Amino acid sequence: MVLRRWEVLVTMVWLVGLAGPVALPFFAETVRLDENALLPHQSAPTFRTGGSKLRPGFNLRSVLRDHGLPFSPAAGVDACDATTTVVKAGSNPQQQSLLWFVDAALLPLSLDLMLQLGGSKWLARDAIFVHLNASSASCDPSHAAAEWLRGYHETGDHADSGAGNVAAAIILSQGPGPEGGEADLAVRLNGDAGLLPNLDLVTTLRIVHGNAGGASIALAGMADCERAMCGPPQSPRDLARSTSCLWRFYQGHWMGRSDFPGGTFRSLAIDALELAVSPAASRGGRVTAHTLRSLELLSRSLNNVEEKLHHSTYAYLLFSLGCGASSPLAWIWFVVATAAPVALLPLLALWRESRSKGGSPSTGRVGLAMASVAVVCLACLYLFRDPLRAYTLCALAYPTAMLYHRIVVSAAGGPKARQD
Repeated sequence: MVLRRWEVLVTMVWLVGLAGPVALPFFAETVRLDENALLPHQSAPTFRTGGSKLRPGFNLRSVLRDHGLPFSPAAGVDACDATTTVVKAGSNPQQQSLLWFVDAALLPLSLDLMLQLGGSKWLARDAIFVHLNASSASCDPSHAAAEWLRGYHETGDHADSGAGNVAAAIILSQGPGPEGGEADLAVRLNGDAGLLPNLDLVTTLRIVHGNAGGASIALAGMADCERAMCGPPQSPRDLARSTSCLWRFYQGHWMGRSDFPGGTFRSLAIDALELAVSPAASRGGRVTAHTLRSLELLSRSLNNVEEKLHHSTYAYLLFSLGCGASSPLAWIWFVVATAAPVALLPLLALWRESRSKGGSPSTGRVGLAMASVAVVCLACLYLFRDPLRAYTLCALAYPTAMLYHRIVVSAAGGPKARQD
């Protein structure tokens, strides 16, 4: 079976797209801030020690009352025994707030942060803390986040609704820490089928954590990837490691997890990320102090930035917390390169047949063209939600279309059709 010149060219485009995922590690580069106004290097942490000493089995609301922090039960989140505390800024001209969703077991950590923010003169955004009893068997954090946000934005029945629009959200949960193969701070991003949080939010956290020093930080499930150098792979071993890290990011972060409430925030255009804190970070000591410094510096960076005209990218692939392919062009091209031939093959065949015969093309070729265009349209629907599925669909559809085109349709047209 001899391929004609135009079939060879279309097939070459498909082969280039087919090799695209292997080439992705060669696009790796250090991730930088797009929004300079975040100024993560311009502040110094004020925490020196941290971790309030609370007795085991403490009562959250009693602790808040003893420290003079106002609180109210969160309406509609009874299953998680949620409690809301608003740390008011001296002035809030933007009418925006920073939302913290916190596992109540981390109160020794969040209490110090609330007290620090409440006594800060620089605070220009209200800070809303929602503590959840996440250890309760009846508590579903994702459902709790959805119910709380619905009450805050839609019904306005929260006493804290006057804090304004939620600019960003940080979720503090308990993580396994180094003992469980994770970093002291494991950063979890929830793509919710491709809708990742603003990359600047992730990069700001990485930079301020580096300024605070001490505790380790990495993307969840990718602690070993932080030790690799950022850049194009120099050996087959480097290529294999980069590909492994990229796969883990895609499965664990881009595609998201059902128990993570990040997708709920994204549906309301709120950037959210989760910090899974190691047990050592809530017991006091060095790791606790470093974690508190990072959270304080993150609050300061996000304190008075309002991104109305400029936004960092949401469609990025990361090999580690500070290394990735931040431009969507780094991965879109190979999906397009596999999809385009699926549509081009039957459309070019239709055009050649109509030219050579001077009449209507065969029913078989029309059917092939319609089916191929339908496949490409389906791939486009998955382009940002699940690009790997779009890529796989087109990678398999093209040889199938070629086989149908060369054997079934051409055979039906007789010798003359095979000579066209």
